[in-house]
Amino acid sequence: KMRDNRSPITFRTFARENGASGRFVTLSRLSPLIFVNMMRHAGCMLGNSSAGIRETCYMGTPAVNVGIRQQRREHGRNVMDVPNDSESIHRAILAQVSHGRYEPDPIYGTGGAGEKMGEILAEIELPSIQKVIQY
Repeated sequence: KMRDNRSPITFRTFARENGASGRFVTLSRLSPLIFVNMMRHAGCMLGNSSAGIRETCYMGTPAVNVGIRQQRREHGRNVMDVPNDSESIHRAILAQVSHGRYEPDPIYGTGGAGEKMGEILAEIELPSIQKVIQY
C-alpha cells in the first residue's frame, strides 16, 4: 500500500496506474515489498507458483494451485489443488473467496532455523578440513 516515494496507495489506484482496465490486472516486475503486500491483501491467489504454496500459508491468504507443477508439495490448509480446466478453477476460486482468510499456518517454520543451526554449530567440535586442489 506504499508507493516508492512512501505515500499511501490503494490497490485500485496502483492497478489503474499500471494499466488495469477491468476487474483483473496483470503486472510484471513488482518489487518484493509490493508483491508480498498484494499477496497479503488478496482475496485469493491463483496460479502454480511456489509463492502460492509457501508464502500464502503464513498470511492466511486463500490460494488455488492450478495443475501439476507443485504436485505432491506440502502446503498449508489455505491451498486448494485443482486440475488445469476452467470449470475446476472457477469452482475453486468461488470456494476460496467464499471461505475467506485462513488462520496463518507456519508449516515451513517460524523463521528461527538459521539461529538454531548457528547455536548447534557453535556447540559442537568440527573436524579440521583442509581443501586440496588437484589438477
